[in-house]
Amino acid sequence: MLNRAALKRKTIFGLAGERFRPRKDALDIIIPVAAKDTACLKEAITAARRCLRHNIGRIYLVYGGERPRESWFVSKGVILVDEREVAPIAKSDINYHPGGRDRSGWLYQQLIKLSCDQLSSEEHILALDSDTVFTRPQRLIRNGRVVLNTSHERHEPYYRMIRYLFPDMPLYPYSFVSHHMLFTKTYLCEMKRCLERDGRKWWETILDNLDSRETSGFSEYETYGNYMISRHPAKVRVEHCLNQSFSTAWIGRLWYIRLRHPLIKTASFHAW
Repeated sequence: MLNRAALKRKTIFGLAGERFRPRKDALDIIIPVAAKDTACLKEAITAARRCLRHNIGRIYLVYGGERPRESWFVSKGVILVDEREVAPIAKSDINYHPGGRDRSGWLYQQLIKLSCDQLSSEEHILALDSDTVFTRPQRLIRNGRVVLNTSHERHEPYYRMIRYLFPDMPLYPYSFVSHHMLFTKTYLCEMKRCLERDGRKWWETILDNLDSRETSGFSEYETYGNYMISRHPAKVRVEHCLNQSFSTAWIGRLWYIRLRHPLIKTASFHAW
């Protein structure tokens, strides 16, 4: 198992030992995945490499439980990382059971995404949900501005949480829950520093303000998107995510989805 120092060395230095130099339009990708969420994982990785018009460096597959044995991931240059090497807290230390339902794992994956700066040496890191596939070519960085995709998936508890975390921050009228988010490391770290108050770590501030009665009480995408549009509006451009949801039965018919829905940018496959 790699420790954090080893992960950083592996990230910064290439196979020849030369120091890795971030490229202007380059990005790494991080995909947290649980054993039950692997249905369209290969399609998600393949489509990201094919559709994103960027220099894609490393793709980190952050797994929980048993290490994936698929040689396919290695052949595609995917780096397998144990979630315990990235997460700021052990999953067992998260007590989130609204209505008796265990939602600790759901929250744990969000903390992993917000810790992506621990893995990547790139300035831009794409957090991608494992059930989401890009369906047409696109650029997420244009003219020095990062695309923030929005949706209509507004969920009021997310906004209540943001008001606790950033009381003076205005809220954007659309949702940033779009099943992926391109983080800019500089501003992600800045946001986390803003959360480190009263002697608490950033993740402690999140957990301490979480409403334990809400089944879905926090969104990393919603929080970061609102932070960026409020604090650094000149660094982002807002677009609609143009995402369409499908059942997992449609994964094998991606060709038909691309033909039948040429305008959508991503497709998400949910186990209904």
